[in-house]
Amino acid sequence: METFIIGKKEVTLSDCQAKNIQFMPVESTGFELAYLSKWPYLRADVQFKVPSAVIDYFNSNQNLFCQDTISHNAGWSYLALMGSLDFTFLDSEVLSFKLRHADIQIRECFLEVWPEFGDLMKNLPLDVVSAAVFALQPGSNIAVHTDKKLHGIDKLLIPLNKPKGAFFAFYEYGVVPLEEGGVYAIDASFTHYAANQSNEIRYHLIVRGCLDNKLDRYFDWLKNSHQKYGAPTFANIPEGDQWRPSNYVKKT
Repeated sequence: METFIIGKKEVTLSDCQAKNIQFMPVESTGFELAYLSKWPYLRADVQFKVPSAVIDYFNSNQNLFCQDTISHNAGWSYLALMGSLDFTFLDSEVLSFKLRHADIQIRECFLEVWPEFGDLMKNLPLDVVSAAVFALQPGSNIAVHTDKKLHGIDKLLIPLNKPKGAFFAFYEYGVVPLEEGGVYAIDASFTHYAANQSNEIRYHLIVRGCLDNKLDRYFDWLKNSHQKYGAPTFANIPEGDQWRPSNYVKKT
């Protein structure tokens, strides 16, 4: 049985997966018309073109990134490009409140590098509250964890680069076949982790938003994406201790 060390408490995978689930109407396809899905992610029908200057900018400005002091493992850091990192970890109800009472700004210096960034965010089917880049250093792993208790495909993951030897995985399923510039709507209540055994820094853009005014558009977007790509696919998680996060323990 696999167990994980969360804080100082050892818990089983089933403990990690225990959630309060709000049931919603379900289509014959299995896709649920709300924040919910039986899958941990869906590939969205949109593709960003990431200029090489963006990666150069991040590599040259590591001093702008804040080191992780929140949770999981050392080796990752973050940079808020829009809004603040605080929004990244809030529930949708709080996001809605924040959006009505906060001035969401884009980091101006970044627009010089990627001038289309603001329009790209505006064209997403949600009101963006936070867009933050998460950098994972070479030779680092992010521990197995879950971001929230309630199910919901309500966070967007956009790989800005794809170093060979780096992956993002949902533990119960496998490695997500990410493409650079692809958009993946994820349910971070499923246990997940990441590894980077390449010699490059891996960059993911994580977007959170408020759906108050665009809920129907968001669901249509996901439904159309599901019709195009179908159910998500996964690759096998590599074998070997170098791919295992520090809180992974396998009992015999």
